[in-house]
Amino acid sequence: MIQKISNHFKYFAGFFLVITISTFSQTNWIWQNPLPVGKNLNAGQAFDAQNCYIVGNAGAFIKTSDAGANWQVIPTGTNNDLISASFIDMNTGIMGCSSGKILRTSDGGNSFQLITVDSVRDVKSIQLLPGGKAFAAGDKGLFLSSQDNGITWSKGFFDTVSIASLFFFDNNRGFLAGESGSIYSTSNGGNSWKLVNSNISLTISKILFTDNLNGWAFGREGLALKTVDGGITWTKFNAGFYGWLKTASILPGNQIITAGAPGVVFKTDNGGTTWNKISDSSKFSFNYSTFSGDNGWVFGNNGLIMHTTDAGANWEFQSEGSENTINSIDFLDPMIGTAVGDSGLILRTEDGGDTWVRQFTDQMTNLNDLYFLDTIRGWIVGDDGTILQTLDAGQNWVRQDISHLTTDDLYSIEGTKRSNKVAGQNGAYLISNNEPTGATWGKGGTLFHTYRGIYSFSSRSATLIGDGGTILLMLSPPSGIIDQSIDSRFDLRDIYFPPGGIGWIVGKYGIVLKSTFLGGSWKIIDTLPVNWLNSVYFYDTLNGFTTGSFGSFYRTSNSGYDWVKVPTGVTNTFKKSYFFDQNNGWLVGTYGLLMKTTNGGGTGTPTSIDEKPAIPVSLELQQNYPNPFNPVTTINFVVPDAGNYRLTVYDILGNETGTLHEGFLGAGSHFVSFDGNNYASGVYFYRLSGNGQNLVRKMVLLK
Repeated sequence: MIQKISNHFKYFAGFFLVITISTFSQTNWIWQNPLPVGKNLNAGQAFDAQNCYIVGNAGAFIKTSDAGANWQVIPTGTNNDLISASFIDMNTGIMGCSSGKILRTSDGGNSFQLITVDSVRDVKSIQLLPGGKAFAAGDKGLFLSSQDNGITWSKGFFDTVSIASLFFFDNNRGFLAGESGSIYSTSNGGNSWKLVNSNISLTISKILFTDNLNGWAFGREGLALKTVDGGITWTKFNAGFYGWLKTASILPGNQIITAGAPGVVFKTDNGGTTWNKISDSSKFSFNYSTFSGDNGWVFGNNGLIMHTTDAGANWEFQSEGSENTINSIDFLDPMIGTAVGDSGLILRTEDGGDTWVRQFTDQMTNLNDLYFLDTIRGWIVGDDGTILQTLDAGQNWVRQDISHLTTDDLYSIEGTKRSNKVAGQNGAYLISNNEPTGATWGKGGTLFHTYRGIYSFSSRSATLIGDGGTILLMLSPPSGIIDQSIDSRFDLRDIYFPPGGIGWIVGKYGIVLKSTFLGGSWKIIDTLPVNWLNSVYFYDTLNGFTTGSFGSFYRTSNSGYDWVKVPTGVTNTFKKSYFFDQNNGWLVGTYGLLMKTTNGGGTGTPTSIDEKPAIPVSLELQQNYPNPFNPVTTINFVVPDAGNYRLTVYDILGNETGTLHEGFLGAGSHFVSFDGNNYASGVYFYRLSGNGQNLVRKMVLLK
């Protein structure tokens, strides 16, 4: 049974208020929000009440020696996700990583050795025993053992089941648990295995024992199993658990804590007879817990860290900063900057980002963009017709009443000395008259679209971009509105012109457009392998950046015809970028991400589909991206000669299910988007026919 008890969460006075940056670098990027890191934290180990190590995605490794009052970020030299960890002392430990890697340290993180143990399978669970024996397990039957503290590894084979958790009592006796409720036992160090449980369909995420006889297993949908005979038999019990129970820890005095998603923490004080729910928050996702006595930590996605000194009766947050999505950022000069985001978030720095202070207003709507006209006057726009104005360099913000003009969401603002322009939902288009005392607003005339970006050339001309491929060039009469819209499948998100009259637009399916005539005409020059590009910036007519979904950051040095993908070490969606020059800039995005680079993000690798314009010599059909996909993917192809071509889709039985193109095409590169909304999950084939040739590729739709 579960008894709900009151639980106290202590918030530091500065939590969500002041973010002080400890300068550290993940090679090329400096985290500025959230702190200490914003990456998903997956595993760790508490050594005593003061010392704890935590590891996470994209090589994250942090440690504390003062009970979490301060966290030190340790560079690991890898961008692999660190999924599991085990230490025999504060010096020697091993970490299971994504893509078949194991990371090892023998000096407490001063140096690391990255070991390849498999070509692709993730190492989901790992354990290092005193005496040098180590075990590891992971995806699709991966099982490894080591005799020398994890320096060298040998593979064992027992099944094709993916393993999420292992537990060894000693060098011989151990257990593995994973998908389909599978639990395996060994008494000879993994040389042979016995399947002792497989009668449920849910994945087990954590297995552990309180002593030689009593053990526990937890997993998805509140799954809980117990053994009282040393793991020979396992019994499912119903304690009213729910959610995905990802972790569990044994505490003194018959206490056990289990935690998971969405933000659930359950505890027993009597060896499992009754359980109490001590946390339930849909905002959090806990991935791991670790305790030394009554002192412990739980941590999870987006850098979440919580600490207790009384076995979970009370908790305090040790991760700082806002987890609200940050939508835009702007700087008055290299020292003074402002970032805005969801739920009224406004952050301000006066020291180049070393410290960010939250500015509180009475606004709780999402804030989407900002613009500073000069060192004094600035504006923020947001949902529900929100416009905030500052006349003191951003120290104070006051809402301007434009309810007589619009209450629609406003997404973008740009301006010139005399006039600002704001664009948004349902054709919202506002124009201001700028005076030293502030801006007065009026309604501009335009077409009924949802606009996401705007660029002002002067007080009398601008380009609006938005959903459905919308591109409108707004000119003074008699020219009026010039509609330059493209294929409606391409929602457009950002537009930028550096000095020189050349501009770029980016958007959905990685589309990149370029104009060489001050927006007079636009041409699609590339489609990058990413679902969304949300921001574009060029510091001259050749060199620029574009950012988007899943941590995507691309750089070009030839005006956008070739792009290099630069690793960022995160999977957040980037919403906006701001750069002073080719080296110094910021990225902001989902889950409160705010990070800085002083070297342009570092080096990168060329994208696989980006090539300089060339005369095609043969028919080419490229692999769709993404693949697998849900529900939309992009197919790129090249035709060597102008003529009639046909691109069709077939199911696995060879039945034609759709035609993506049929008709004339000019010589060169082309692409189409395939929308699988009306298709069932499965394997499909797409065929390009023409010029006396037929080319076929396979794609996988996963819903």
